[in-house]
Amino acid sequence: MAAPLRSVDYSCSFFPLCTPGQEGPVLEDKLICCHCRVPFVRPHRLGRLPSYCSVACRSEAHRTQSPSSSSAADVSTRINKSVQSKTRALARAAAGPSYESALTKLARCRNIQQDLSDLMAVLSRQALHQEQASWDDIARSWGLPAEEVRTSVEAADAATRRRRPLSGRSYQAADCVSAQHRLGRALSHLQRRDGRSVRALARALDVSPSYLSLILLGQRVPSWDRIAPLIQACGGRPDDLHGLWERARGLQFADKTPDQYQQALQAMLRGLHVAACEPDIKELTATSPLLRARQVRAMLRGAPNGPALAEWPAVSALARALQADVHEVRRLWCGAFDTSP
Repeated sequence: MAAPLRSVDYSCSFFPLCTPGQEGPVLEDKLICCHCRVPFVRPHRLGRLPSYCSVACRSEAHRTQSPSSSSAADVSTRINKSVQSKTRALARAAAGPSYESALTKLARCRNIQQDLSDLMAVLSRQALHQEQASWDDIARSWGLPAEEVRTSVEAADAATRRRRPLSGRSYQAADCVSAQHRLGRALSHLQRRDGRSVRALARALDVSPSYLSLILLGQRVPSWDRIAPLIQACGGRPDDLHGLWERARGLQFADKTPDQYQQALQAMLRGLHVAACEPDIKELTATSPLLRARQVRAMLRGAPNGPALAEWPAVSALARALQADVHEVRRLWCGAFDTSP
């Protein structure tokens, strides 16, 4: 008599095929691979039932899968929002006369296409593991051969795994980083770059080390009269961080002339660059196809009224690469180039 089927532990699977305690699908001494869904013969009569047909399938499943199906739903929701926002922006740019070039619009289309590919890969995984669909069923939805669909999904999974924050630093999402924290991060980076300890810097500024530590942690935002000498003492430019200080204090942008808005926009980008620990130009250009090294240098160090800052897609891409609040940057850009937000 064949050995009784044992429960398979799916605790490390990205999309659970069955709940703990249920038995894996069996077809007359054959099992179905939890990853590729291909039937395979049980290699040994004793021991726990294998979940995958090969070591390669097991490794691929563990790399691409996450602890719960809710994670996949979150990924799908984020991609949906990204597609919607990018599509609306492309529609506005293509509706009539635009400052954007045809190449910029093509880059927008490519970004949307990449998001759609990622979304199709996520939905394919959901259909495969949650709805028990086969690769042939998924291929019919794609309108492509099953082998080509499987290759495309696996390539999209690999591309998603390769995406990492700049230089492996632990950047947080822009909507999770408070304005105070961002200012403190910029000041802390200047202090580390200066090389002096907190105690030595506090002695030079005639403040207590504990109070200076609270400032560097973003837990205190003193007046500009105290922040500006701190920036200067660390070799920074106070104008670059003035916009971050205004946001941390909850101040609204004052009305300015277009030239003043352009200067404020460039200073804000430089301040965000400092808050991101001054990543290299190559690291920034690697985050978006819209960014070029010369263009990024011009936005950070060139003339405020130069053509680089006039291209909103590039400014937006740089702001996102620096984990900034794009809406605040957009307000400055609109004021600089007399455009409605």
